[in-house]
This record gives sequence, C-alpha cells and structure tokens, in this order.
Amino acid sequence: MKKTIAIAVVSLSIFSCKTAKIQEAVEGKTWELFAINGVEANMDDFNRGLPTATFAADKSVSGHSGCNTYRGTYTLDNKGALAVDKVMSTKMYCEGDGESRFMKAFANADKAVIENNELKLLDGSEEVLVFVPKAD
Repeated sequence: MKKTIAIAVVSLSIFSCKTAKIQEAVEGKTWELFAINGVEANMDDFNRGLPTATFAADKSVSGHSGCNTYRGTYTLDNKGALAVDKVMSTKMYCEGDGESRFMKAFANADKAVIENNELKLLDGSEEVLVFVPKAD
C-alpha cells in the first residue's frame, strides 16, 4: 500500500512539473517564426517582418502576422493541447500570401511542444509552425 501511494505521489509530482514547465516555457516570451509547414520562413514572404507570437499569463495571445497585428485568447493544458480563440486582426493590405498561410496554420494549431528552445505548434501530428525566442 505504501509503495502504491509513493508511486502515485511521484507520478503526480512529475505530471505537475510538466504542466508548469510547458506553461512557463511558452508564456511571457515573444516567439518569432522560424518555419512554416516544414519550410524555413522566408523574410520575403512577409512584408513587415517575420511573424511573432506572445503568450501572456492572462491567457491572451498577441503578435505580428507579417503584415498586421493580432490579438486573441488561448488555452494550454498540461499535455500541450492548445486552443487559440477570438483572434482579431488589423486589416492593412499587404502583397503575397505569407500572412494568410501563417494565420491559417496558427488557427489550426492544436498542440504546443517545446524542444531545443523551439516552440513547435502542431495540427494533429503535423508540425505547422516553429518559433524561436525573439532576440531583443
């Protein structure tokens, strides 16, 4: 009986650390796009710089989509399940499709993973966006 309780406590501790780690790793940083749909992001596809995302502790997400700015809300659970909702954006015209590809991938992302200091957003099991911490 004591062994079972000890295993449960250790499992719960690991589970709690994992929850805190993914949220701590994601929140409060500005992330800059590194790759989209498996291809390294090309600055020429975005009229006003590479897209960014900032996930705040108050569960708001905001950033720059390569042309416009956006803001919305998000939830992130202890297994990395991600939901982005209520996203609003400015509506400036920019040529090309970089911004629309980014926003579509961002809207479809349903999981967040941190690996090697990269934030990877997945749609199912497919990696759709990879971000790195933005240099100040």
